Amino acid sequence: MEDVGPDSAENGHVLQEFDTRLLHGDTARVAAIMSFGGSVRNQLQDPNFSKGVLWVIVWCVAASAYFALHGHHRLTLRPEEFALQQQEILILEPARS
Repeated sequence: MEDVGPDSAENGHVLQEFDTRLLHGDTARVAAIMSFGGSVRNQLQDPNFSKGVLWVIVWCVAASAYFALHGHHRLTLRPEEFALQQQEILILEPARS
């Protein structure tokens, strides 16, 4: 890694490579889930937030159920998928005279 810029070694700062493995793996997942769970628990215990948090949870569950039961059948194709579908239709359809 090149050491350039106003925070370079000549100013007493040394650039260090960041170990991206810290952001991956089971430890990070567990920490994120615990942080999320603690945050939701604290908000549910606070009477000012509890009704709002419960409504958000209900809304998310209802939206997920709607998508699982109905919405995923009505998805729009990406342009690449649409082009492939049209190409397959042209190949399968006999030429019209």
